[in-house]
Amino acid sequence: MTDKAIHRELGLPYSKAVNFDDVARLVQRRVAETEDLDFKQILQVASDAAPAAKDKREEKRREFAKDVCAMANSGGGRLVFGVPETNDRATGLNKLSLRTHTQTELQDVLTAYIQPVHVSSTHLRA
Repeated sequence: MTDKAIHRELGLPYSKAVNFDDVARLVQRRVAETEDLDFKQILQVASDAAPAAKDKREEKRREFAKDVCAMANSGGGRLVFGVPETNDRATGLNKLSLRTHTQTELQDVLTAYIQPVHVSSTHLRA
């Protein structure tokens, strides 16, 4: 399994850093999800949620960890947040607020929910 799913789907050289325009091209081409490429509409793991929303926050954090764990257990790949899908095909772009989702916070969620601890490379790109 390759960690270069987006590169493969767009025919990009593996040395190229993926950017927003590349993700937009995935959507424009209505690229299908694969074993190593998964689209997620939202990323919602902020720790600053209101106390009344604590259960919902924990559910979202568990879901994020589950997605990362599933991808890792299947050989690796890319989770692309901010891309809704229909019938496993990219259908649009959502703007994500990364202000509340720091790399440290995402790694903290993974550490809290995945045992043994999963070391991942988390890349945040706007």
